Formats: sequence, C-alpha cells, structure tokens
Amino acid sequence: MNESTKKSLRIFLTLTIIAVVIGAIAYLYFGDGNGRRNLNYATQSEFSNIDSYYDYLIENDEDRATYYTAKLYEVLFSNVEYFLEGNDLLYLSDYLSTNDLSGIDEYLTIALSGAMSGLFFDNPEYFFLSFLTMQVQVDYKDFTNEVDEVTISSVTGNFYSEEFSNAEQIRLALSRLEQTREAVYSQMTAGLNDYQIVVYLNDYLVDNVDYDLNYDNVYLAKDFIHTAYGALVNGDAVCDGYAYALKYLLDGLGIDNLVGAGFVESNGQEEGHMWSYVKLYGNWYGVDVTWNDPTDPFFWPMEENIHHQYLLLGGDYTLGTGFYANNRYIQNYIYYFEEGAEYYAFPVPVIEQVDFVFPVINQITPIENGDGSVTINLDVTGMKDNYTFAFSYSSDGYSYGEYEVCGNNITFSNNGDSGFYKFRLQTSDGQVIVSSDQTIEIVVETTQGSPEGSEVLSEEIYYLTKEEIGQESYA
Repeated sequence: MNESTKKSLRIFLTLTIIAVVIGAIAYLYFGDGNGRRNLNYATQSEFSNIDSYYDYLIENDEDRATYYTAKLYEVLFSNVEYFLEGNDLLYLSDYLSTNDLSGIDEYLTIALSGAMSGLFFDNPEYFFLSFLTMQVQVDYKDFTNEVDEVTISSVTGNFYSEEFSNAEQIRLALSRLEQTREAVYSQMTAGLNDYQIVVYLNDYLVDNVDYDLNYDNVYLAKDFIHTAYGALVNGDAVCDGYAYALKYLLDGLGIDNLVGAGFVESNGQEEGHMWSYVKLYGNWYGVDVTWNDPTDPFFWPMEENIHHQYLLLGGDYTLGTGFYANNRYIQNYIYYFEEGAEYYAFPVPVIEQVDFVFPVINQITPIENGDGSVTINLDVTGMKDNYTFAFSYSSDGYSYGEYEVCGNNITFSNNGDSGFYKFRLQTSDGQVIVSSDQTIEIVVETTQGSPEGSEVLSEEIYYLTKEEIGQESYA
C-alpha cells in the first residue's frame, strides 16, 4: 500500500481515561441527561438456549451492529494467544471479507465496544488482557470512501493488564488459577445436583474472599481485585471479581450462567456493580455473591444469615421486586469510548418472577413400628407460606397420573403404594414453581406373621436425574 497516496483516517481511542470499567474501580454517576441508563432485557425466547454473550451475538446477527460485534469478537477471541505473547498490532482487515470492510467504519465503535465487553464477560480467564490503551486506525483506498485496512494497536507496546510485563508471568498466573479451581472442585461432596453446586460455590466465595475496602485507593488497593484470579488465588476482590470467579467456577462444571453489569443506588449515590445470572432447570435466576458477603459494606444492612440473601432470586423488573429491586440498573457493557459515541449494551435474560426453591427429597426411612410403612421427608428449607408439594404416581415409570397435593411427610403403607413417583413444588393455587428431575421408585414389601406384624423387607430408591446421581438402598 502506497502510504503517500492512501487516504487515511485515524481514530485514537485512549481508553485509560474514558473507558467505563464496571466493578467499583471508581464511583460512577450515570445521570438521566447523558443517555446511559439502559434497562436492556431480552425476551424469554432470546435466552432460552444461550449460555454466553457470544451465543447471543450469533443468534441475533441479522442486526448489522450485532453482526459486526460478533465478527470482531471472533477476531479478538482467535488472537488471545497472539496478544498473550506480547504482540501489540493486529490487522482486523485480515479477518474480514471485502463486503464486511465496506461497511465496518459505520459500526466500528459500537462493534469494538461490544466485542471487548463480551469477550471479558464470557471469558474470566482472560483477566491478563486489557484494551484500555487501544488505538484504532482505519485506512481508506485511494480517492474513495471504501475501507482498505483496519488495525488496532496498543500505545504501551502490548495488551497486558498492568500487573503483567511478560508472557511467562501470565502463563504462571493462568496455571495457578486453574489449579485453584480444581482444588475447589476437589472439596465438593460427590453427587451434588446443580442447585447444590451453586449453593456450595456461593458459600465458598463468601467464606474465602475478602472485599477490598481500599478498592478506590491507587496506593492501597490489592492487585487483581477486579478479576477471578484476585478472588480465587489471592482471596481479595470487589464485585466484578466475585462475579467473574463464580462464572469461572460454574463454567468448568457446565452450568449455564452469565455475568451482569450496571449500577446500584445507595444513600443517594450511584455506583458501578456486577452480579450473576444462573440457569437452573431451564429457568434464569439472579445471584449477587458480593452482596452475600458481609465484608462488602456498601449496599446491605448487616444481618445474620446474609450468605443466601441474594442467591437464586427471581423478580419482576417492571415492578421493582425481588432481584430487580428499585436500586439495581442494568447497563451491560464495560467498554465504551468518548461521551456521545455509540456503545454496545448486551441484554440480559428475563429471570423468573419467583425465587428458586429446589424440592429436595433428602431422606427416606421406614417407620419403625413394624407395619411396613415408608416415609418420605421433603426438605422445606426456604419454603414460602403459599408453597406446597405435589406428587404424580406411575405404576410402570412411563405413564404418570395427575399431580396431587401432599405435605412434606408422606407415608406409604402397603404393597399397593409401590411404584414410581415424581414431585414438584407449586403455589397453593396450582402455579408450578419448579419440578424435580428426580423420579423415585418406592418398593414396599410386607410379610405377615412376624412377632410385630408386618415389616419392611426392602426399599430401593433410584435417583434418576440428568446428572445420574446414583442409587441408594435402605435395608
């Protein structure tokens, strides 16, 4: 390319000053006048089969801004190793078709905003990267407005976050992060269902991570507090570190989840914040591990048992209830450029309107009165007043009858009660809250003539779940 005859446009995006990085890096004020309030909710169907923001981009790329955002996301994602090695210049045009280049300048700013935000939202293990000193250059062909080349480069010589100076340091940190995750997994009880895993990981982070109260002091704040590495390896974080840590842990176990970013209001102030969304048994719920941790002083009153106060919550954002309370605003991006420039804000899934309660069948024991009866005890932890259990019966394990309301203690007393049972949780007026994946086979066998009358000979309880938790036998 002849530089002397090429018409060139340089767009300098020095993000150190003007990028917004959600997560308590600094106090942020989003006034009504600057247009950055964004309550951006997807429809139920848009997030029904999505477990990453990249998936959302691919599913909705008929919109041109989303199309280019997906393209640039793919370019950045495919060059993570290239950036890790310390390279500071990337020709975006090498990865784009001629048709893509012809229209990219119109969407470049918004697409870069979305690509960078989405990359970090989806991949907390990329904590070693930073695009805060990015420079973008668009070069046009001679005497035309047709784009010829687009390059991104770093004014500091690499795209490392400020804690790193070479690739060896990064690889060591990545190894430590992965080892820490495996250590967390090794401490989990075998056979936990997805709900129990989410509870365990929430409690692990609450118990092992300290909120860095000096986050806004450049001299006193700990390193990596905005990352999964800071939370899991160093044990220090602020809200984005907690959210990224939960995502990193859930991702490794295949449980669908997303991070959410925005701001909250407290005592007349607005502050950047991050939290989580977790999909359990086909439904989305809100989780805020930071607010479950009593070391975060900003947004909750000091209460006992706060560890689960913001765990798997539902809510209706139009009414300001539940997780979408009056002081939580969604603004799902972490990179944008100068004031007034377009930015890409991802939508978030619509969460259920009721909190998650898993109907755990936690104990099956024969009643020791010699009559051969079997009792099922259903866990009512967190049960709301208008919730009730119901069961459906099958004699063959394939065809089930209508659900019947039952209590949390159910007694099976004779051979005719043997069969297969499913349970669900519902409101008193019949609205289904959640259906258990567990199918239980109850075998009640009685004999006559024993000194105490009938007795239980055997009960085998089969937990037939997606995770195939296994089989327990009670003799």
